[in-house]
Amino acid sequence: MPLTPDYAAIFKQRTDDRAAGKVTADPTANCLPGGMPHMMTNSPFPMEIMMNERQVNLFREYQEQTRRIFTDGRKLNPDGDLTYNGASVGHWEGNVLMVTTIGLRGDTNLDAAATPHSDKLIVYERFWLSDDNTLNDELTLVDPKALLKPVIESRSWVRGKPGLSILPYMCTENNRNPIGANGQTSLILK
Repeated sequence: MPLTPDYAAIFKQRTDDRAAGKVTADPTANCLPGGMPHMMTNSPFPMEIMMNERQVNLFREYQEQTRRIFTDGRKLNPDGDLTYNGASVGHWEGNVLMVTTIGLRGDTNLDAAATPHSDKLIVYERFWLSDDNTLNDELTLVDPKALLKPVIESRSWVRGKPGLSILPYMCTENNRNPIGANGQTSLILK
């Protein structure tokens, strides 16, 4: 990623920590949501899409994340609360759903490599079907504080077999992070 010097230093520290066996700043290690755009680019778990004329709802099995893309003409509020998945609005240009997302927390990562971003990140997306069974998502990441230039990521989704359903996801039942959020080793007492 073309990171600014400050964010490149953060990424280097995380990489060095990982190489030394230390826990990196990955919120998913502590069962917190990965947030956007991580939820759209870094998980093999299924996603269910439900939509009507006012919104598109994305339900991810991984961490049971929900994302709403409003298509009812509303405007984004630049002063809104920062959340894991931000605030998304979209509109249709033919068969392509154009989406803008803002209001993302700055303490999540762009990807599974723990690449940092700021709370100024804007994600522009284009969703389209390339055939009856393939949904494409092209994301353009713009972050004036963390990125030297926009970054484009792509992901394709293949329609699941009939009967496939989203299952409950319980991170707390299999949390493998041996070091807690405060940096201390967790103890299991029996």
